[in-house]
Amino acid sequence: MTYPITLIVFGKSKLPAHRELMEHYQTLLKRYVRLTLHELPESKQEGTSGLADEAARLRKHLKPQDSLILLSEAGPVMTSQDFAETLSTHLNRGTSLVFAVGSSHGWNERLKQEAARLLSLSPMDDLSTRPRSYYFLRTALSCLLDSSRLFLSQIIYL
Repeated sequence: MTYPITLIVFGKSKLPAHRELMEHYQTLLKRYVRLTLHELPESKQEGTSGLADEAARLRKHLKPQDSLILLSEAGPVMTSQDFAETLSTHLNRGTSLVFAVGSSHGWNERLKQEAARLLSLSPMDDLSTRPRSYYFLRTALSCLLDSSRLFLSQIIYL
């Protein structure tokens, strides 16, 4: 069984090597999740109006049953095992998970309040300087593998 996960990213890596890595990780993730990737352009507006514009465009991709997780350096850091447990909990409930990687401008304050949680993937998380989609996919794969190991170990010890 594969679980639905949506990844919404503001900004798009144009480097062929990053695109290849993203495709590679998407292929590896297919075994565990049904991944939908939306790459949206960053807003051309400045300041809070730009953040509001990005939030409005992100909301168009959300469904009522979605649980939105905003990736942000301001969010709490989780170990990969904690992240795997969080993924398992949401996915086993039938919740559709939507992870969003913001632009270099950050997140709209209202959207932060609407989100199920903020999450940082690393204590040195500055996603504006990395190929964001690739970084998320690599981390998600690692956590899904941890989740699978955790699930299997629970079955073995029952």
